[in-house]
Amino acid sequence: MRELCRTPGCNDTPAHDVIVHCRHHLAERPVSELVSMASDWGYYHCEGISDPTLLMGSPDADLLVKAAVVHGAFEQVTTALLNACFDDPHTLEERHLWDESAAIAIRYAMDRERVRLQQIATTEARRIKKATGSCTACGQALPPWINLHLPPQFCSKKCTPPSPDKDRAWSPWSEHIAPA
Repeated sequence: MRELCRTPGCNDTPAHDVIVHCRHHLAERPVSELVSMASDWGYYHCEGISDPTLLMGSPDADLLVKAAVVHGAFEQVTTALLNACFDDPHTLEERHLWDESAAIAIRYAMDRERVRLQQIATTEARRIKKATGSCTACGQALPPWINLHLPPQFCSKKCTPPSPDKDRAWSPWSEHIAPA
C-alpha cells in the first residue's frame, strides 16, 4: 500500500517513494525540499546500477525538473539529481584515474541527461508562459525567451518574489544548506 501525498486533504499518490508529494502539489514545495528529493531520488534510482552510462530518462526526474522550473531552480535541482545519479563532476577523473574511457563515458552520459532535462525544462517554461500570458506581478508581457534561472511566470528578476531558500547553494556532499 502506497502513502498518500503529504499535502493536507490530497488523496493522490506520490510519484515515487522519495518524492512525497503528488505531481499536482510538487511545484508548491520549497526549492530546498525539491533539491533534497532530487538527490534522494537520484541515489535511490541509481542504487545497484554498476554502469551509470546505461541510465536513461525517467518520468520521476522529469516531474522534479518541471517543479523546479516554477521556482526558477532548474540548475539547483538538476545538479543535485545528476550528481546523485552519476558522480561529482569535479572528482570524476580522480575516481576513474586508471580508466580514462570510463570517466569520459560517464561525463558523456551525464551531459546527455542534462540536455534531456533542459529540453523538459524549456518545454515546461514555455507551457507556463503560454498559460500565464503576462507577468503575474506587474501585468507586462512576458519576454519571448526562456531563462531557466527565472520563474517563467515573471517578466524579470525584480518581479520575482523573494524565496527564503531560492538563492542558497546546496551540495549533495554536505548535510546542510549553506548561504551562497
